[in-house]
Amino acid sequence: MVTSDVHIGVDIVEVERIGEVVRSRSILERTFTPGEVAYCNKKIRPLIHFAGRFAGKEALIKAFSNHGVTLHMSEIEIINDEKGIPTASILRELDNTYVVEVSISHTERHAVGMALVKAERT
Repeated sequence: MVTSDVHIGVDIVEVERIGEVVRSRSILERTFTPGEVAYCNKKIRPLIHFAGRFAGKEALIKAFSNHGVTLHMSEIEIINDEKGIPTASILRELDNTYVVEVSISHTERHAVGMALVKAERT
């Protein structure tokens, strides 16, 4: 028999605040993967995209914490698929199998991330 637990997380950040993270190279490297940095830096307004990923990661951290899993920003990568839809990858082995969904939206001043994490156990 398969059972599942579903938890959500949400986070909102000010785009301007993320500028502080991006300006500090050491924080930038602990927060975003090289792929995320390359993606955001290709955009006309990179800070908006960094903020969206930051909010998405925070939302994932919150959702996973409800499963008893502690994650750090550096263990999550949010990239866009070929259709432009953000997808999240967890960059370490976990004890259970999880289905992970993330959604990101932003304005000029704010970014929001929403995450759904479903644990599947047999």
